[in-house]
Amino acid sequence: MKAPIALIVPLLALALLLSGCTGFFGEQNPFLWHREGKVQLSEIGGSGLVAVSPSSEEFPVGADGSFYANLSKTEIASVVILDSDKKLRAYSVSVPNDPDLLVIGADSTAKAMLFKEGKKNGLETLWEIGNMKCYPQFAAYIKSRLPQKSINELTSDPEFLRLLSECKNERAQ
Repeated sequence: MKAPIALIVPLLALALLLSGCTGFFGEQNPFLWHREGKVQLSEIGGSGLVAVSPSSEEFPVGADGSFYANLSKTEIASVVILDSDKKLRAYSVSVPNDPDLLVIGADSTAKAMLFKEGKKNGLETLWEIGNMKCYPQFAAYIKSRLPQKSINELTSDPEFLRLLSECKNERAQ
């Protein structure tokens, strides 16, 4: 039995909407935000960089560090930067409707490692992380290592683990 056209068209439209594609008349998914970002290339290593959204969409990073990603308009999301070997190079937390450019580098990576959603809004949480007593030393460590090492490599370094633990303990207080 053939499905009636009146049933197929709405289902197809719903599938396109949920997949992040534009609709029949070019309208954007109302739940996604086409956010502009910039990777601080001097702060991270790797080549063939791509920004990866929570939906696993890959967006190439330009020679100047610029990229675009489709992110949620209503929920906090992580955007990761991978190199051509699929090693994690940096990441950031994207807060819905933040009017600023999404900058991804050493600072955003350090903050994202300590980010845990709470009762406060995302921007306030990121500000609090940046003002923690342990944060300057942790961020300086990340900034000094990211140009040469992937995050995958950093996570096995005892000094990284010590600094991360100190900040997580301070954050939990």
